[in-house]
Amino acid sequence: MPHLLLTRVRAFAGHPMNAVTLRARITRPYWQRRLGHLGRAAIVHKPVWVYGPQLMWIGDETMIFHGASLAVESSAWDRSEPVLRIGSRVGIRPYCTISAAESVVIDDDVIIGAFTGIIDSDHTFAFGPPQRNAQPGGDQSRTNWTGHLDR
Repeated sequence: MPHLLLTRVRAFAGHPMNAVTLRARITRPYWQRRLGHLGRAAIVHKPVWVYGPQLMWIGDETMIFHGASLAVESSAWDRSEPVLRIGSRVGIRPYCTISAAESVVIDDDVIIGAFTGIIDSDHTFAFGPPQRNAQPGGDQSRTNWTGHLDR
């Protein structure tokens, strides 16, 4: 019997996603209390920053890998509807940053590559010191905007 248990533990430990899944089961009640919505079988795995979680909506079977930074900026905290919406079956690879000052919507069945940033506001130096959330943007799921440089 001990040999069988040891064999099962080794098989479980041999696949890294098993540990992620186990940790997600243990931490799920915590994320359900903090987030506006956490979908069925969604996994939030070791984010480094979560700001304004009460206005975040995460769909079913979505996986947010380690190192993510998720923020709903304080300028949006007076809203009653979610400001950051992440659809179902979305994969957010490690070390992504998503910041919503007005609205960020990631549709279903999207994969976001590691080290990607999605920000709907302009942190500008145009008029002196930085103006946080000076120009909120729109729904990122409907555009393919990657940035621009004004000359």
